[in-house]
Amino acid sequence: SSGINAEYGENIAINWFDGTNLDFGQWTTGFFAALWAYSGWNSINMMAGEIKNPTKTVPRALVLTNIIMISIYVLANVSYHTILPMKVLRKDKAIAVKVGRVVLGEGTWGEVGEVFFAVSVAVSTFGSHSSSLMG
Repeated sequence: SSGINAEYGENIAINWFDGTNLDFGQWTTGFFAALWAYSGWNSINMMAGEIKNPTKTVPRALVLTNIIMISIYVLANVSYHTILPMKVLRKDKAIAVKVGRVVLGEGTWGEVGEVFFAVSVAVSTFGSHSSSLMG
């Protein structure tokens, strides 16, 4: 077995919006969580004061970084859904770690994959936390 999702295509046939709602309060909470995760949005005024041409540079930076971050998140989620079946995605709490194990296989390389993905998530989390405290 190649380690890649043996039930390929299973995730495509699922109704992704089953069980969702349009509650404004939950949507607002989700947007606030996303803004906190970005954590650079609240420092833009201070940053703009330090840039030579903020009217030109800041909008470019905002558009470019948003495109890059959206692309990274979408590609990561597409890879998770391509590699793992839906039952694993629903059950497992550490999806990236599981992907590392599946992609690199069982044995030593699988363990290396687990550690690599776990450390990557930790570095990303601490980086966001650090910028929240310092910003």
